Amino acid sequence: MTNKSFLTNFEESLILQRLWNFIAQNQTIKIKGLMGSSLSFYCSAIIKKSSKPSLFVFNNKEESLYFLNDIETLNPGKKIFYFPEISKESYTNKDPNNYNLLQRTEVIEHLNFSKNKNSIIVTHINAIAVNQINKKEIKKNSISLKLNQNISFDKLNEQLFELEFRREDFEIEPGEFAFRGGLV
Repeated sequence: MTNKSFLTNFEESLILQRLWNFIAQNQTIKIKGLMGSSLSFYCSAIIKKSSKPSLFVFNNKEESLYFLNDIETLNPGKKIFYFPEISKESYTNKDPNNYNLLQRTEVIEHLNFSKNKNSIIVTHINAIAVNQINKKEIKKNSISLKLNQNISFDKLNEQLFELEFRREDFEIEPGEFAFRGGLV
């Protein structure tokens, strides 16, 4: 049996049809007793039928990352996001992980501004336990630039400092900017 025929048989199963009916009626469901990647197969089949965004929240980071790997494999071409926790070490002055901040920003931006809402977001409890910035604050703390727009480097420099960006010779991480010649 090929993978495609397995998935086709799975998607046409009576169990999956009943599950879809519960979801279509906005009923709360709890699925238990699944092993390995079987949850990913069920969720992928449901995602294919749905035109709405899908949010999956797991108990811990490890569970969410296993599921993310499965979902990415089963849904090629689908817009899939991972919403990580802010990894700041307790009792230190060390800044949070910038890559995690970037991933979180991408998810929030997608939810607030993207017209394509048919996406998948995978996260875990510790990641969503932190308050998030709202759409109004994002707009207030954003600089919009357009193609061929003339803007003063001094004014842009001042705006970036107000938004707490750091000027560097070469930007490496989110939150940094550099001026080199006529480029920002």
